[in-house]
Amino acid sequence: MPLNILLLGPQGAGKGTQAKRISEEYGIPHIATGDMLRTAITNGTELGRQVAPIVNAGDLVPDDLMIALIRERLLQDDTEAGLTNLAEGITIAEERGDGMIWTRGYLNLTMALTFAGRYQEAARAGAMAYEGALAAGNSSMLAVLDSHVGFLHLLAGDAEEGLARCRSGLARLGPDRGERWQRSYLLLLEGMCLFVLGDLGPSAKAFGTALAMKHEIADTMGTGYALEGNGWLAAAERRFTRAAWLLGAAAGRWQLTGGRLGRNATAEALHAQAEQLVRDALGEERYRALHEQGAAYPLEEIVRLAAADADALPPHPADAQPALASLPSPGLTSRELEIAGLVGEGLSNRQIAERLVISKRTVDAHIEHIYGKLGVSSRVALTSWLRSSRA
Repeated sequence: MPLNILLLGPQGAGKGTQAKRISEEYGIPHIATGDMLRTAITNGTELGRQVAPIVNAGDLVPDDLMIALIRERLLQDDTEAGLTNLAEGITIAEERGDGMIWTRGYLNLTMALTFAGRYQEAARAGAMAYEGALAAGNSSMLAVLDSHVGFLHLLAGDAEEGLARCRSGLARLGPDRGERWQRSYLLLLEGMCLFVLGDLGPSAKAFGTALAMKHEIADTMGTGYALEGNGWLAAAERRFTRAAWLLGAAAGRWQLTGGRLGRNATAEALHAQAEQLVRDALGEERYRALHEQGAAYPLEEIVRLAAADADALPPHPADAQPALASLPSPGLTSRELEIAGLVGEGLSNRQIAERLVISKRTVDAHIEHIYGKLGVSSRVALTSWLRSSRA
């Protein structure tokens, strides 16, 4: 029987502290939107910059921004037990007569059940969420719901209905006025549905626009999906060199999110099909070389070259130096070698974070690990090690 614990208390009472301890003791997932917001603000992501003034003013963050955060959290592996909590929250909202919380509960339950692979239950939850959102006349929530239910239909094998739902969502958003989070997610979904339906031209347009948007807002997971989609298209068009480095670039994003394609079986099948086509065409050695080149290439350039419809990656200036992966490195990972090389180029920790599209905190931690493994204590010493290793 699942263990559900509700902690009540004013701000600063210690709810988060106790919840963390309980989570560790009993293995219960602890999902705190406040923590998600603080992390986004601290890391300086696009979402963090959008919500910072709202949070600082003490106002509530809009649904579409919170749902973007929650969606990524629900893609992780430990949230099955949270379904029970969602259902109980919906019951409490109904008993209190709070229609908006009731609707939000069903919206989040739709998303969670979809990621759990329980499609029929997700469809029923989605119908309830539509009922509440329509009654409230909330077009923003309806657009979010269109994206969730569209994704549900795609995963359940009905790409045509998935396409109809995502286009409904885009229509609800209206003309492009600069909003990026929800629009780019709907475009990703549109690209996937069109790809499954074999309509490659419009699929390429949707994936291309989504890639530009996802990169602009620093959405790592969304950028990974968009790069994957462009890679699948290249494989389907028999442009195998392009497909290999695009899949490699996507792999670099998945390393940051902790899992490829949210570990979704439908998307994984599309990835496996594309990857096998490219491996068979290029051979394992050539595929692996291009894949690794794409993974190591600067993301800004990857996005630019993908938009330019390039087939091959031009040599990068760093390629003129001995490959970092070939340097003697006492236990350094490929990511640590990459960061060490950027330190050697004179980049600050913040510049490295921007180059690799990761948080400065992550760069700080990597550099501390590098120092410990190499037995050095400064950037000057690290640079000296790089020079001597390349000599």
